[in-house]
Amino acid sequence: MAVLGADPDQLLDHAKQMRMSERAIADAAKRIGARLRTSDWRGTDAEDFRVAWHDHRAHLVSSGELLREAADGLDRNAFEQEDASAPG
Repeated sequence: MAVLGADPDQLLDHAKQMRMSERAIADAAKRIGARLRTSDWRGTDAEDFRVAWHDHRAHLVSSGELLREAADGLDRNAFEQEDASAPG
């Protein structure tokens, strides 16, 4: 018999992995920001990187948000698949 639709458990597992990745990205951004604030690194290169960091951080945050949104979508799809596959 052919199986139609997604496996809800796999969808939920992928959603969980995406949320873990989102948290890892957020944690990395926080750690890097903290190190830049407390670093003794001085000079033009240091200042250029600190200025550029704001853009890099924004991209990281945006990537994390996209992962979270995708995870939420996978959760919804898993629950919809379970409802559609329920007997009766």
